[in-house]
Amino acid sequence: MLFLADWIVFIGFWYFVIRLYRLDGKKLPSIFVVIWFIAYFGFPQLGIVGPFCFISVEALLTLALMLTDLYRSNSGKRKPQVDPIKDALENSRL
Repeated sequence: MLFLADWIVFIGFWYFVIRLYRLDGKKLPSIFVVIWFIAYFGFPQLGIVGPFCFISVEALLTLALMLTDLYRSNSGKRKPQVDPIKDALENSRL
């Protein structure tokens, strides 16, 4: 179960990193990625307890990314998304 939970958190973390990078720029997600890399390479030094600590930190980082994305999308601090299909239809010469 822990193995499955780790994969779910891993996929969620990178999904929200890529989403925030695309919608809000690279400043905010890069902070989370640096913390993730420090945890990924630092916690295995603790021995057998290290991976369990890493999974916990990864889950907390994912939760923080989710809440950040929710806050930014509800507060209006995000530039509106560009719809490529709508742009293609408007710019076509039919």
